[in-house]
Amino acid sequence: MRIFSIVLGTLFALSALAARADEASDLLAKHKAFAGWQAGDGSLGSIVLDGTMTSQQNGTAKTYAAVHEVRRRLAVRETRTLADGTVENNGFTGSVFWATNENGFTHPVVGDAERFAIAQELLFNEGVAALAGTVKGTDTTGGVPCTIVQVKADASDALNLCIDPQTGAVKRAVIDPGGTYEQAVDILAYTEAAPGKKIISQWRFQGSDYTHLMTKIAVNQPVADADLHPPAQTATWTFASGQSFPMEFHDNDNSRGFFVNASFNGVKGRFLVDTGASQIALNRAFAGRVHMKPMRSEMAAGIGGETKAEIGKVDTFQIGGNTLANVIVSSLSYDLWDGKDQNGNEIDGIIGYDLFGGAIVAINLDTQQMTLFDPASMQLSDTGAIPLTVDLENLVPSIPMTVNGKIGINALLDSGDLAEATFSFELASKYGLNMLVDTSVQGITSGIRFASGVGGVEREECGRVDSISVGPIVYQNAPACKSRSMSGNDAIVGFDFIKNFNIIFDYPQAKMLLLPRVQNG
Repeated sequence: MRIFSIVLGTLFALSALAARADEASDLLAKHKAFAGWQAGDGSLGSIVLDGTMTSQQNGTAKTYAAVHEVRRRLAVRETRTLADGTVENNGFTGSVFWATNENGFTHPVVGDAERFAIAQELLFNEGVAALAGTVKGTDTTGGVPCTIVQVKADASDALNLCIDPQTGAVKRAVIDPGGTYEQAVDILAYTEAAPGKKIISQWRFQGSDYTHLMTKIAVNQPVADADLHPPAQTATWTFASGQSFPMEFHDNDNSRGFFVNASFNGVKGRFLVDTGASQIALNRAFAGRVHMKPMRSEMAAGIGGETKAEIGKVDTFQIGGNTLANVIVSSLSYDLWDGKDQNGNEIDGIIGYDLFGGAIVAINLDTQQMTLFDPASMQLSDTGAIPLTVDLENLVPSIPMTVNGKIGINALLDSGDLAEATFSFELASKYGLNMLVDTSVQGITSGIRFASGVGGVEREECGRVDSISVGPIVYQNAPACKSRSMSGNDAIVGFDFIKNFNIIFDYPQAKMLLLPRVQNG
């Protein structure tokens, strides 16, 4: 009888699974009927949308950006124009996802960010109804009860769709539920773009201040290939034929980091090279000396929280005989180390993404030389190097790494983090990640550090982990700290790791090449 009970229980379980699969299929079919179309069915060959991103400030809607979006079958390009005229673009050519920053530097979207982008494309371009689904429970959004159906394409993150069983409308979608990139989006409205064909026209990503609203929609209009490809750069390089120039590499008790001399609008300064910075950021005093042309204010986030940043433009940024013209930079109210490094030498700012975004940059720590190359005429070889594909979604290089051989992290390779690897308290708690701490008086004292970033100073708890690894590289007995400025599986792997390699940055191809150094020290 026990065997019969187990078999019967199994049959009931299989029957329940089949019923839930049927329920998921029925709900997806109902959504397809609600929308009236599906990606690839030919009914909407192209869609052109115009609208805004707005936020509520003191009870008044304020426009952050005007949005223009072009879709042709599965391909798409979105253009955001900010109030000061700054333009940002992202899109999918049909084969490659891409994004540009406000200086027009373009990089392919790869890795976790690409899987997220595919999931988002499936949601907004009505590709979800073509996928198999599984019921994951129920919820209520906007006062409307809905059933959660999870779908996933082979190359995408999973999507949890909260579908109104009465109408078939998707009320909320969660992209990458439980994952590194988890993001919920509330679907606020659909609009009939053509008779019987509805599209999502109003939505808001949870945690964002901005509501997206499409107010003008045209379908089946002519869309050229050029309308779907990245725009020309607005900041442009003039290269110095691959000539190397000096950089400082410091790794001692008094000073650590990579430093270069450069000029902005002809005014010379000394700067920290910071792969963890999404912009070129000038100290306030130096920005005044170079007469940076102000454009807008915004908040910059980093270790320690947030600080106000002024965004502006300079005519020229010159480094090693190379010139970047018409470049947007930022100026921070927070002065890096109060304008000095640990030796008391002046620091006029940090140089981040826009050094690398439109160039191939080689950093040789053995010779303390840096070289810039034109990507259009430079062919890289992986020979003798460890190639990494980097996620540049946030304009900083991130790669998947593993802690202690089992904990996956999304690691930012940050040359500006001048000490330990840094994880979130959340990750340490979730996986029981215990750091080894020296129990001597000196060790206990060094187990607490005060880390500074653009947002100020925070207290961190430090120790060592067994290993941090990527591919064939294993960083053993690695110094590490826990930070409250970070969350989830995000981590920083900084100077202590990066200093072991000479590096070639090829951001236009979303690549880095690590070459083990001839000498370390």
